[in-house]
Amino acid sequence: MSLLALLKLPTPKHFLPPGGTGSMPLPSPGGTTAKSTPTAPTGAKPVGGEAGEPRAEALKVRGEIEARRRQAADLLLRMQKVEPLLKAKVAAASGDEKKKLSEQQALLARKIADAEKSVTRAQADLDAIDNPGSKREELLAILARQRVAGKVAESTEVSSPGLDPNKKSKINKDVTTTTTSYANGQAHTEKVREQQKVGLGGYTKTQSRDKEVTNGNTTVRAGEEKKTQVSLGGKVSQEEKKSVEVERADGSKAGIETSKAKELSTKGPRAIPSAGR
Repeated sequence: MSLLALLKLPTPKHFLPPGGTGSMPLPSPGGTTAKSTPTAPTGAKPVGGEAGEPRAEALKVRGEIEARRRQAADLLLRMQKVEPLLKAKVAAASGDEKKKLSEQQALLARKIADAEKSVTRAQADLDAIDNPGSKREELLAILARQRVAGKVAESTEVSSPGLDPNKKSKINKDVTTTTTSYANGQAHTEKVREQQKVGLGGYTKTQSRDKEVTNGNTTVRAGEEKKTQVSLGGKVSQEEKKSVEVERADGSKAGIETSKAKELSTKGPRAIPSAGR
């Protein structure tokens, strides 16, 4: 039995996620009143064929996100009004009735918590669409969560923010290459970073690659990093890390990380015990 039926609450009209099924992103955090945000016209159409600039495509679904945010806020507020009433009933009941009401109370608490998490996501998406400084990958992830049809062409950006411009050279460098794209309902982001520097402690080189794929309300991240250090005395150490993480619609995360390291010297390589979680 659904929570709405359990609490004898009517289902709001058109209270449906993109595509008409599945879980629905809800409104603004904190579990209080819903705040009204200026909306774009509703009834946005899916992107067809080659899509254009990510912000323009995200603006097309802004009205839909806001409409669901308002509907979800209404449901959330009604659940919060029911909460103290149900709590009073539990306190006054006894025996089997108390047990049944306690189960309903626990279910209601979970639904409210889930709603608040979804509210945070929906409001964050609206804020990202409205913010001129939002990154391309943030906007593409919004398209994926809304299951927008179509495609956004791949784009590659190169940045080098990690070093003082006056200290950059062929030896000292910190370059990040970010490639983003959107197709078949999936937002793809890949970041490749190469760091290299020479200092009083010796030479350090770090190479990393991070991938992120958002499909609907699920995001999968995978990363790997290799770090090599050479001391002024000639000692060489290498460390490698790999990780995989899955973030679900409710915000929960599960993942694993492994690492291994070794040292090279005149006596030959020496392995360092690896760690994982």
